[in-house]
Amino acid sequence: MNLKIKLSIVLISIFSLQVISQNNFNTSMSSELHEKYWFYRERLKYFIIPGEGPGKSVVFGSRNHWEGHEITIADQTIKLGWYISVLATEYKQLGSQSLETDQTLTELYYAIKAFERLDLCEANDPWFKDESKKDGFFMRSDVQLMNGEVEIDFDEFNFGMTEEDDWSSRPPGLPGYIDKIWYTMTDTITVQDKKDDAMSQDQVSHMLFGLAMVVKCFPNETITFTNTVTGEENFGYNFMINAADNAANIGDYIGNVNLENGPLSFSLFEMADSEREFWEDLWSLLSSHPLPVADVSSHWTIFDPNEDLVPRGPWAYIYRWGFSEAVKKISGHEVPTTFTGDITIGDGSQLWWAYSNFAPTGNHYNRVYASILATIGNSWEFPLTHTDGRIYDLLRYEGNQYLYLLAYILFHGPNAEANTPYINDGTGQFKGMENSELYIHQKLLSAPWCGPYHHWVAGEGDSLHFDFCDCDLPRIAGDGWGASNRFTHTLSEQYGIDPMPVSRGNYTGLDYMLFYNLFHYYLNWWYGWDYGYIPYRNMINSVSEQDYPYAENGSNNGTTANPANLRAFNSFQYNGTISEENGNSGALNLIAGESIKLTPGFRVISGGCFSAKIEEFDCWDKAQNSKSTQFADNNYIQYEWEDLPDNSRYISSNEEAINIDKSKIIEGKDVFVVIPNPAKNQLQFNFYNRSGLSYQVIIRDAYGKTARIEPNYLSGTTLDISTLSNGFYIAEVVIDSQVYQEKFVVL
Repeated sequence: MNLKIKLSIVLISIFSLQVISQNNFNTSMSSELHEKYWFYRERLKYFIIPGEGPGKSVVFGSRNHWEGHEITIADQTIKLGWYISVLATEYKQLGSQSLETDQTLTELYYAIKAFERLDLCEANDPWFKDESKKDGFFMRSDVQLMNGEVEIDFDEFNFGMTEEDDWSSRPPGLPGYIDKIWYTMTDTITVQDKKDDAMSQDQVSHMLFGLAMVVKCFPNETITFTNTVTGEENFGYNFMINAADNAANIGDYIGNVNLENGPLSFSLFEMADSEREFWEDLWSLLSSHPLPVADVSSHWTIFDPNEDLVPRGPWAYIYRWGFSEAVKKISGHEVPTTFTGDITIGDGSQLWWAYSNFAPTGNHYNRVYASILATIGNSWEFPLTHTDGRIYDLLRYEGNQYLYLLAYILFHGPNAEANTPYINDGTGQFKGMENSELYIHQKLLSAPWCGPYHHWVAGEGDSLHFDFCDCDLPRIAGDGWGASNRFTHTLSEQYGIDPMPVSRGNYTGLDYMLFYNLFHYYLNWWYGWDYGYIPYRNMINSVSEQDYPYAENGSNNGTTANPANLRAFNSFQYNGTISEENGNSGALNLIAGESIKLTPGFRVISGGCFSAKIEEFDCWDKAQNSKSTQFADNNYIQYEWEDLPDNSRYISSNEEAINIDKSKIIEGKDVFVVIPNPAKNQLQFNFYNRSGLSYQVIIRDAYGKTARIEPNYLSGTTLDISTLSNGFYIAEVVIDSQVYQEKFVVL
């Protein structure tokens, strides 16, 4: 097994430690989903390198593509739109906790910059114009990665993994080592391949989806934050204005209102046969007006910088009302949809309404991106139909409707625009399905802990052999999580019945992350912010000043009987107080993957219980419900902090923080020795050159569970250990913020 499992136990500042218990929230949203969300966010590092320049802050596709060492770059702007959506909704729910938003804001800043880089493309390969323009025309991927002009630093993407850490050496869903970018089925990238990577209508809709989320979730003001890539403090950026401006540019370009991007008219025969036939069939289905084949107006048509039709989805005319309303909702900018002498003699709203009612069943992807536009602009709201109802009917056959209905609530619900029977019939259910909230909850629960994936090896069946466990496991994630994005793919693709050949491997998980964020928001919107839901907390780099215990909704949280268990996948910074209140002793247990910092203000008062340790999260162990379930993050956090008491028994320095990290856990053989070892009934800890001094000693069993604590142990004192079971143990002591450990055996 190539997973580097670490059992590192660190600082314990504790006066009585109880067995860690699991939380039992009386809500429809479990803390498990929250923990999974933040593990997925941490896992995103395998698909995105934040920063500026080619290859940075764009979302790569399937990793370990075709069970190899490759990663894909196809359809990056679709993924970028979802990435931006995740970051925007993440920021909205982190709220005013400014200490926890720096990373989110930094990533979002560079994601928007990445889109603008893809927009400023005209002077680059394959167009080579005199200058690039920020005009709304964009490439769907970084061409510089395709043509080899820019190379990825794979060391930055592998996080210490080597070739031995391939897809089979790690749990399914957990990305492995890569050393190559995959783009096409052939090794040769032609000029036409690069031109084919121009924008299309589906790329536009997904980018607008992300930009709309930013406008909805951010105020119209400059937000200052610490740039976590450069370290620059007081970094200022107006996210809302920049998102709105980019959306307006996109709308103007695809609207082509002044006919500046190409010829005044074009022939449908300039399209590929399959493309032309699709639009002809769709037009005949939706409109009674004849469609001229050879003299079609270039309004709402997408041309490339050479004034040629883009190869995929060039004709936006049928969807123009949807695009225009979405752009107007995002930016306030209205792109005209009515033109003199137009073939439909109208604004396009009737065509758009007709599409929502009579869309062909054979093209799921068009229904998805049309529904995204309607979700943003509420543009299927007509006398006899409602936007939410049309979204439901168009997408329910593939099981995709709920994410877009939840997004519709984010965009329109707080203004009561979304309060229709399709959204919620007053009993907490969506029209057309009983227990819809439970259904959403269960879909989120079914997402695999290590991430979505789909592997396939010729000659193998439904299972594949994985070296990390020397066992056979399902080749595809279950319950529809076997596609690169379950909310854009068909049911057969979600379940691996009809897999897309270019997308096998480990996937980003952006679909789970956005689904979770939108559902979390919906529950609070519908039932009220005081319903008792678990708070939304950054679990990558956590910051908290929560005091324990505290009372909420009739329950005492963070007590020895019901301790607060908080995890951070990277770092944890804490400066709250653990004390005793109304007969309840406070209890807090912290776990972090890299470091824990106890800053001035941290106090443990007599009767309070506190523990902290460094431990890498094991997603596979979590999925198997084995030993890691002894510590389940229960997210016991309140949003209103109380003043810190001044009668603390333990007070951190006013000048420096206590830092605990992996580097501070060392063997204790040069500091103290266990005598005898092995021991039976009695033992001593002898500290070198520290006679007359006492220390707190913690004894842990082989699983890291606290077996005994000696708060004031004097070197050389005999301890009665007759109550300890036979087995391996670790003695642990902290001296000057340094953690020392020594192993011993009880017979």
